[in-house]
This record gives sequence, C-alpha cells and structure tokens, in this order.
Amino acid sequence: MLMVIDIGNTTIHSGIYSSGNITDTFLINHTQIHFNQTKSILIKKLKNFSVSRIALCSVVKNLEDKLIAEFKGYNIFTVKSDMKTGIKMDYSPVASLGVDRFANIVAFANRYDLPGAVIDIGSALTIDVIGGQKSYMGGLIFPGPGLCRDAVSAETDLLPRVEIIRTDKLFGNSTDESIQSGIYTGFKCMVTEYIHQLKKEFKKGCFTTVATGGWSSLWEDDLSCVNIFDRNFTLKGIGDIYHMFNSGWKT
Repeated sequence: MLMVIDIGNTTIHSGIYSSGNITDTFLINHTQIHFNQTKSILIKKLKNFSVSRIALCSVVKNLEDKLIAEFKGYNIFTVKSDMKTGIKMDYSPVASLGVDRFANIVAFANRYDLPGAVIDIGSALTIDVIGGQKSYMGGLIFPGPGLCRDAVSAETDLLPRVEIIRTDKLFGNSTDESIQSGIYTGFKCMVTEYIHQLKKEFKKGCFTTVATGGWSSLWEDDLSCVNIFDRNFTLKGIGDIYHMFNSGWKT
C-alpha cells in the first residue's frame, strides 16, 4: 500500500493513494508538536494501513531529512520538481519550483482538459497556469491568509490577531471585523480578478480551475471562478508521479 505525504510549512497532510484517488487522510500541525509526536503519529498510521511504500514531497528540508532517516526501512520515493513527467516546464531553474506546486501541476495535467490553473491557498497563495499541450507557463506566489493576518498583528502596535472567518461584509464595523473583511474579501477579489485576467489570455475554449490547500474550503461558497475544490489534490499529484516512475501511469 502506498502512503503519500505532503510536508508543508505548517502541516503534514497525508493519505493512502489507490488508483488515482486518496483515502484515509490525516493532518498533523508539525509546528505545534514535538518531532517525536509527529513520528509516533506517522508510525501508527503506517502500521494501521500496512504501508510498504511512501511517496513524499516537502518544502521543509530539515523535517524531510528527519522523516527519511526515521523511516529508512520503507521504500521511500521523494518527489523533485525537475523530474521528467512529459510536461514542458517554462520555469527557471525548474529545480527551484516548489515540489507541492509541481505535484499540483502534474495532477492537473493528468486529470483535466487544458488550459487551466491550480489555486493553492495554504501558508502561501500560489496560482499555477498550465497551457495547452501539457505546458507549464508559470505562476504567482503571495502570502497566504494566515501570514497576512499574523503580519498585520506582529508589525503593528494596536491591531489584534483575529480568527479568519467567512464574511459577507465588504467593510467591518470594528477593528476585528475590518481585518477579517480585509483578508476574506481581499483574497476573494484577488483570486477572482486574476482568474478573470487569465481567461482573457486564453480566449478560445474552456479554462478549468482547481482550488486546493488548507485554507481553500473557507472560500468554497464564494469563488465562482473555481470549477473544482479538492483538498487532496496535491496528494493525488504525489501519487501520480510515484506511479510514473515506479509502475507506469494508472488512472
């Protein structure tokens, strides 16, 4: 059985990959617990599902190295963004592309009609554009909702650290509401307008959009520019890449 692991800046998102789908997912906030606790949780999951193979991608090198050392008894496959998957990569240098973004690009190119874009709302907001003929055209990186909230609080004397919530208000009637509206409405407008501009670049045919990432579900009711919300999309890409290099592509 194959376990796929996405090590992000804040969380470890993992699940079981089978026939292109993800089951039995779990999430670990590795910034809030000791590494030994993280290791114990993973060991329990590995045993519960009789896992023999692990495929992972990571944007936290130190944590990646620790986990690989701890689980060296398993067959571990590590995703790198300069792997050859049949997608033309217009990015320089390719190895500098985040592996989570790379996994999203591969998952999209293998599942949906092109062109399109993947919107990942996590610690950072990334939007990656995939053109026709399986060509990655580039993307953008912006601080995610949590980083924006924390920066407002940390870099000012009087502004509080608020909970990020869905709000219909264009403006708030208190400091907390104003920050909440600024973040929620700000991200909604930014993503919507960016996708609108992208669609103008691709005048003919459809333009498919997929949203993923830990914060994405918060905007699920308000981002009409998004066709598919898939919290497990990065995990699917990791599993796809594993099978490309180990047992052939399977849908």
